[in-house]
Amino acid sequence: MGTVWFLLMLVAAGGLIGSYTGERKDAVWSKPLSFASILLALVGAVGFSFSSSENEELKHRKILAAEHAYTRVSSEKLGRYLAERHKGKDILIVRPFSFQLRKEEQAALMAGLKQGLGDQLGRMVLHDPTYPPEIEPLIRRYEQTGIAGRLPPLRTWYNAAYFDQLIEQRALGIEIVISLIGLPEDVMDMKFWKLEDRPKLALWGGPIHRLRVPIEAGVVIAAVRRRPNPQLVKGDPPKDLDTAFDQRFLLITPQNISTIRNTYTGMFVDPIPTAAKNQ
Repeated sequence: MGTVWFLLMLVAAGGLIGSYTGERKDAVWSKPLSFASILLALVGAVGFSFSSSENEELKHRKILAAEHAYTRVSSEKLGRYLAERHKGKDILIVRPFSFQLRKEEQAALMAGLKQGLGDQLGRMVLHDPTYPPEIEPLIRRYEQTGIAGRLPPLRTWYNAAYFDQLIEQRALGIEIVISLIGLPEDVMDMKFWKLEDRPKLALWGGPIHRLRVPIEAGVVIAAVRRRPNPQLVKGDPPKDLDTAFDQRFLLITPQNISTIRNTYTGMFVDPIPTAAKNQ
């Protein structure tokens, strides 16, 4: 469409040249032609501007759609892995905080996970994480208007105590907790690690650098994170799930963590509890 408006401006330019030539010869049609050409040029310029804006908006939507498709790939891979290795287990899915991902990306994340899990697992419980009373109004405002104001840093309230309370209140009888908000930064201070009858953890997102021991011990059975060196291919992801996933993500498990540690040195550090750091 932009080409049409550009051609229209070229026609207008030709008309202006013709009117100038006619004016030098005192032709009666020169002034009407000049007026019509100026009007045509203005229409073409406005049309070209709107067309360019529409093209940019279309490109932006395509980029977002591709990113959402990759998000779906990442969660579908996680779901498929869990379905293959943990059939019949009862699961709790902790959905992301509403401000972490756009609605479209959250929808893609959940759609991919459910697609990957299929009907291979047992009872599925969905949980929307709660918020401290002091930031609840900001969150509700964000959900209604898209404007949240100044939210306090996530680490100041999504912490070990928060996650321990979530497990205590929501994970009764649950065998696998799939956390789409990852784990808190003070992860090693969670009482969860000392529970005798604790569920397994599968993680999408969040920090993993202190999770070497839990992954090696099989407490964290899977963790998805972005590759340090992703292949940022333009357009939609490949049709093959594994190929698409491997372009941008890593699936870290007890079986492959040794290989990943050797490949990506520095990805994991030895855990240091907060209490020890404060001594």
